[in-house]
Amino acid sequence: MKLLAFDIEATGLDPYEDRILELAVIRVDDDALVFHAFFDPERPIPADASAIHGITQEDVTGCPTFRTCAQAIQRLVDGAVLVGFVSRRYDTLLLDAELRRSGQRGLDLATVQEIDLH
Repeated sequence: MKLLAFDIEATGLDPYEDRILELAVIRVDDDALVFHAFFDPERPIPADASAIHGITQEDVTGCPTFRTCAQAIQRLVDGAVLVGFVSRRYDTLLLDAELRRSGQRGLDLATVQEIDLH
């Protein structure tokens, strides 16, 4: 079983409209960081979002867009059990939306296996 803990920082609280700024994925069985990146959201980062996570526009200037890494991220999460905190209400939905916006198949939200540590 591929058990992946993940966390997302984003431009806001709307999982369908906002963009991922940072994604970190850890393989739970050996606590290995298997993916980490900052992304240029291709839109301004609202000051209220920066106040929460500390990521500013300057921090992501020159970073790749999510689209450039989407295929690798899709391969990474395919078949995995996703572990997160309040992830079913936000992180999983946002990850799916970003993958789909990037031309990937995304997550099957009806069947994706998750452990939500809310």
